[in-house]
Amino acid sequence: MYGLTFGRLAAAIALMAAAAQGAHEHAAHEHGVARLNVSIGAKAVSIELESPLANLLSFEHTPESEAEKKEANAMEDTLKKADAIFIFPKSANCKMVKVELSMAHLDDDEDEEDDDEHAEHAEHAEHIDLDGDFDFECQNTAAIGTIGVELFKFFPNIEEIEARVVTQKSQSAVELTPKEKTIKIGR
Repeated sequence: MYGLTFGRLAAAIALMAAAAQGAHEHAAHEHGVARLNVSIGAKAVSIELESPLANLLSFEHTPESEAEKKEANAMEDTLKKADAIFIFPKSANCKMVKVELSMAHLDDDEDEEDDDEHAEHAEHAEHIDLDGDFDFECQNTAAIGTIGVELFKFFPNIEEIEARVVTQKSQSAVELTPKEKTIKIGR
């Protein structure tokens, strides 16, 4: 009924993520850089976010102090308001239907070459990525010519976003910055 269902969108994102992982295997945890995979179907949009936790918080380890727990809760509250982060044209009539957030601990062995870059994290010896899945139902996905991405506004440690977009008819990639934060959708 919807053409590309959430299940199919998830499969498309999984394929994109697998391809991206192969291409960026050693750059998967790069401070300042976040990744978005966007799938647009007939009546649905699914967005997957992958970012080092250090881009979203002032620390990159499991929250320990009350202040860190409060900061982590505020980050989660912000991300759960996905309709303020991902801005669709009003004519698309998109409504957020699901947000799932998870954190993945990364193996420090990957980063042995970058000891200097990660020296400030040595006391905790953890690298954590946040993965977010954001699902929207849209009455008119054909009206989506752009998607505004406000992650830079809420998380100033993000310096660059690598975005990949898949529609029913095309695929593209774009690099977003705080000055160029709009994904243009090719049809």
